[in-house]
Amino acid sequence: MINIALVGAAGNMGTRISQRLARYPEEFAVACVEDARFVDKLRASGREPSDEAVAIPAADVVLL
Repeated sequence: MINIALVGAAGNMGTRISQRLARYPEEFAVACVEDARFVDKLRASGREPSDEAVAIPAADVVLL
């Protein structure tokens, strides 16, 4: 499994990327990192925010 930290997960590109990666839960673990101003948008799309200080060091790949 590849651990991915997706920074800006509630933005236009972040939303598309996270939706596509969610199709492969056995291959990718996605930690959605988002600014506090956009956490509600992230939650409305069914994803929970992750703490940046935890998600980024634990990630194999960081997408900005």
